Amino acid sequence: MSSDPGTAGTTGGLDKETRRRMTIALCDQPVITQLVETGLASKLKREENKRQIAQNKKAEAKAKASSLGKLEERSTKELQYLNAMEFDDIAYARNQATIIAWQDHMQSIGSGILKLASKYCDGQPCYAVGIRGGAFNYCVEVSFDRDEGIEAHWLMRFPIPGAVMHPEAKVRHEVAVMRYLYEKTSIPVPRIVAWGTAQDNIFEGVGPFIIMDFVQGKSLYEILKGAPIEEVFRPQSANEYLDELARKARAGEGDNEVLSPTIDDSILSIVYRQLANVYLELSEHNFDKIGSLEMTDGLLGRTWTIKAPPYTNLTNELERVAGVPKEDRCEPFHSAADYLLNVAQQKINVMQMQRNSVDDADFGREAYVARHMFRGTVPTFLDHENNHGPFKLVCDDFRPGNILVDRDLKITAICDWEWTYAAPYQQFYTAPRWLLLKAPEEWNINEPYGSGQGEDDMRKAYEKKLDLFLRIMEEEEAKRAAAKLSYPTLPSNRAKSLKPISTAPPTWFHDLIDDGTAPDEELESHFLIDKPYTPVHTPAGFNEAKSEALSSLMRKSWTSGQFWFNECLRAYNFDLIYWLRLHDLHYGGDKSVECCVNDWAAIKLNGHIDGFIVEKLRDCKAYWKELDALHKAPGVKSEDETNGRAEHNDGKENERPQVVIHEEPEEQEQEVITAAVEMGKVTLSGR
Repeated sequence: MSSDPGTAGTTGGLDKETRRRMTIALCDQPVITQLVETGLASKLKREENKRQIAQNKKAEAKAKASSLGKLEERSTKELQYLNAMEFDDIAYARNQATIIAWQDHMQSIGSGILKLASKYCDGQPCYAVGIRGGAFNYCVEVSFDRDEGIEAHWLMRFPIPGAVMHPEAKVRHEVAVMRYLYEKTSIPVPRIVAWGTAQDNIFEGVGPFIIMDFVQGKSLYEILKGAPIEEVFRPQSANEYLDELARKARAGEGDNEVLSPTIDDSILSIVYRQLANVYLELSEHNFDKIGSLEMTDGLLGRTWTIKAPPYTNLTNELERVAGVPKEDRCEPFHSAADYLLNVAQQKINVMQMQRNSVDDADFGREAYVARHMFRGTVPTFLDHENNHGPFKLVCDDFRPGNILVDRDLKITAICDWEWTYAAPYQQFYTAPRWLLLKAPEEWNINEPYGSGQGEDDMRKAYEKKLDLFLRIMEEEEAKRAAAKLSYPTLPSNRAKSLKPISTAPPTWFHDLIDDGTAPDEELESHFLIDKPYTPVHTPAGFNEAKSEALSSLMRKSWTSGQFWFNECLRAYNFDLIYWLRLHDLHYGGDKSVECCVNDWAAIKLNGHIDGFIVEKLRDCKAYWKELDALHKAPGVKSEDETNGRAEHNDGKENERPQVVIHEEPEEQEQEVITAAVEMGKVTLSGR
């Protein structure tokens, strides 16, 4: 929702004919498809880059194993477990077809879409002054004729079906969050003018929509990656803007670059101070359940409730690229333990439900065991004291790319609240993951940063920025504390229900969690709060959760490793993060990864893993046959032709994805079956 490329702020001086021609150029020409596809292609390219890195590192590990006879321990951890589960390309293609059909429909409507904005401005005519597309939304910036006495400048925002799997729910929750923040906080969010479901839209087939005030500003991301402020605010024509989007998509840039190593701390301090206050203000708002917000306008005014589980970015992506539908659960969560165990179990379920999750027997064992072991880390990394609340608003897409600033670096708006929900407090106080711009899951091992000589890896660079951010937050906390001395200290009824928390890792989880079979009530008896949290009236600014400062909790989340636990929670492919960053913190580093996998497969999973791998290899073989048939179907474009991958294949325009049928899975399947039969774990009943 960045400012218009070249026209924002100057629309009042345009004559009607110029406005008409601009509208035609932006809405009636085939640019919608280009905009939407560049946003999606950029996201796809980033995913491909990560998977390619994984495959390259795996190849390095095998080569080293061949030359040395066995892998060194460090190489095992850093290289062998960089596998990434492939997307379900059949599900992906199906959703891509939905996107293309919607693009064509929007193109057929053209400038007629402006009538939707006019409907909410007493029928006054308007014209388009900008359009933009991202991975999930398509937006049209409109301005009303000032000749008619109207000075409105709005943004129409449409979720893209096929990219957003549940557009109605997504818009409903997003509106609830934005209006809550707009009415209950001073956080700069755009004012919502109108919104509606697909049924409310005057154009059939377009879907739900949000109309909000357009906010002037430029992306903070552009400034933090080192672009000169004057260059960032240089006016662009619409064509220059489209060309820039296409260039970024071809290069796979998107919001995937890294914080400029040369950016001055004085610039960061201005930004960090404002964002520290955003976190502090969000921390003042408590919720009694974990889930997505719902808004109701009634006779007594507007109210907000939580009636459904969180609709997260990961939930959407699992359905979009893995073909794993959102679970049937309808009710929210009442404890952090319940929610975190559910998310951990979801990762196991994805391996079970995604047809092509296992295309290699060794990787299948490693990945399946890793997901069970990750579930076993929940008790260690659970914030027992705040298990039953209060819960806080967390946005999965909170990052500089969704923050607009003016020339003085003052934040004018924080946008894109679509994947926002009330979450466990520990997710809220996890150290900010956006400080280096690039997501932590994309940090390469020992990636050079700064000098380019490998002297500072990404983790060390992150620690420096985190220290600056938290020192600034401490200053802001002190200011707020001084301003709130007039508030009396509220009595806490929760203190009596809290049991002492040991600093040593709990040991009871070995019998309860590790094998993934513990009943919920048995687990609950070991979590340290006896009864649910009951919210009470809280003066503005009073944080009723831990008395410990937010800055201190954020710092501890990094030093304790809870930061990486949270990264595993939100990641689709989390194996590298788990083995490198999290595993040793919980289970200790006295065993090699290979030993851990073998022990769990034999003891904790009772040998059932062999049968699982056999079935998944069969599933994958059937999947490959179906995918190969789709590629050969007459009139069907190749995946490269459909989403532009040919541009990313180093000139190999006709190179097909690496999903062709080969006999290796069958051979691996037979090896697993033979070994399992010999060990007495599988009985063959005939195939």
